[in-house]
Amino acid sequence: MADTPAHLISIAMMDLALVRAGTSVPPGVEELRAATTVDTVSTMNATILSHFTERDPKVLLDVIEGDVIRLLVALDEEDAPPAVPWLGQSRVPTDGLLAHLLNEIDVHGWDIARAAGRPWRSDPAEAALFFDLFLIGVIRSGYGRLLDRDGDPHRGRVSVTFRKGRSSAGVQRQYTGTTGKIDNCQLGVFLTYHTRHGRALIDRELYLPKSWTDDRDRCRRAHIGDEVEFATKPQQAKSMLERAVAAQVPFAWFTGDEAYGQNRALREWCQEQDIAYVLATRKDHEVASGLHTSTRVDELIGKVRAGAWRRMSCGDGAHGPRVYDWVSVPIRTGFEHGRRGWVLARRSISTGELAYYVCFGPRGTRLRTLVATAGARWAVEESFQIAKNEAGLDQYQFRRYDAWYAHITLSMAAAAFLTITRAREAVKGAPPATATRTA
Repeated sequence: MADTPAHLISIAMMDLALVRAGTSVPPGVEELRAATTVDTVSTMNATILSHFTERDPKVLLDVIEGDVIRLLVALDEEDAPPAVPWLGQSRVPTDGLLAHLLNEIDVHGWDIARAAGRPWRSDPAEAALFFDLFLIGVIRSGYGRLLDRDGDPHRGRVSVTFRKGRSSAGVQRQYTGTTGKIDNCQLGVFLTYHTRHGRALIDRELYLPKSWTDDRDRCRRAHIGDEVEFATKPQQAKSMLERAVAAQVPFAWFTGDEAYGQNRALREWCQEQDIAYVLATRKDHEVASGLHTSTRVDELIGKVRAGAWRRMSCGDGAHGPRVYDWVSVPIRTGFEHGRRGWVLARRSISTGELAYYVCFGPRGTRLRTLVATAGARWAVEESFQIAKNEAGLDQYQFRRYDAWYAHITLSMAAAAFLTITRAREAVKGAPPATATRTA
C-alpha cells in the first residue's frame, strides 16, 4: 500500500519541477517524460518510484503535505508560467496541474482507504475541476504525442479511456452489447416506445448483480437503499411494463431480445396481462407441438416447405429497407384470452442464417405484423443513438446509484422532448391523421 502515497509524492515532485526551476528530479526523468504517452506512463512511474525508496507511511504523509504546499506557493508566484510541458510533448495550464494532482489524490485515496477498510468520499465538484482545468486545458494548450506515438504532433479529436473501477453502482465484469464482449461495466435495462411518428426511451433500470446486492455495505457506499433487492433483467423489464400499463401508455406489442424471450416467467406474465409480444429466442427453445409433445423451434421451422417463406422488409435501417425471408408456424397449445401463439423465423438472404422468435397475440394476426414488430427492436438502437448524440446519455462519470438515475432520466426526457418536437414539426400544416399504436 505504501507504493501508492509514494506515487502521489512523485507526481507532486514532478509538478513542482515543472513550475520551479532547480527542483531536483531523478536522472533521465525529464527526457523520459517528453517521450511518454498515456500508454507508457506506467514505465515512467516505475522509474521514478525506483529512485524514491521511502515507504514509511508517516514520513510519506509529511513529504506529500510539504510538496503540495510548495507547489501551491510556486503557482502563486508572479513568474509562474501559464502552461508547462507535460507528457508526450503536450502542454498543460499550471492550474491544470493542481486539478490533475487533486484527481490523483482522490482516485488513489480511495485505493488506500479500501485497503485500510476506511470510508472514502469523492466530491463531484473536484472531479469537475479535473475535466475543466486539466483535460480541456490540455486540449487547448496542445496535446502533442500524448495519445499518438507515431508521426508529428498534430491537432484533431482526442479520445480518453477512463480508469476502470469497482465503486460505480452495479459495475462488474459482465457481457455488454456495447462492446460485444465481457467488460468491466454497468448495465442498464431500458424500455423504448416506438410509433410511426418516432421513438424514445421511456423507462430505465440499473442492473445490480448479486455481487452488489449481497454486499449491503458496498451498496450503502454507492447510495443504494437497503430496500433495493436483486432483480434479473427480465424482472426489471416486467417492472417497467407494469409501470407503463399503470400509466395507461397505449401500445399494441412488446418485443425484446433473447434474454427476455427465454424467460418463461416474463412470457407467462405477458400472457396473463394480455400483452402481445414478439420475443427473440434461441434455436433450442422448445414449444408445444401437440397435446403432450414439444419440439425445438429450429426443428419446427425445418419442416416448413420452401414455398412458405415470404420475402419482406421489417423496417428501414441505415442503408435502406432491412429485407429478409420470413415464415411463421402456429404453436399447438391454448392461450389465455383466446389468443394464439406462433414461432417466427427470419432467414438472411445472403447467408441463410436463421433467427427465431416466440410470439403471442390476437387471432388472425398477419405475418407482416409479426415481422414489423420483430423489426421494431432496431428502434432501441436508434433511440440510444439519439439520446447519446443529442442529450448526453452516456456522458457521465459518477459512482452513486441515485446519480445514475438522475442523469439517465434527464437525458431520456431531453431526447424524448426532441423527438416529440421533430414529430410535431413534421406534421405542421398536414391534415389530421388517425393514430395507430405500436410498441
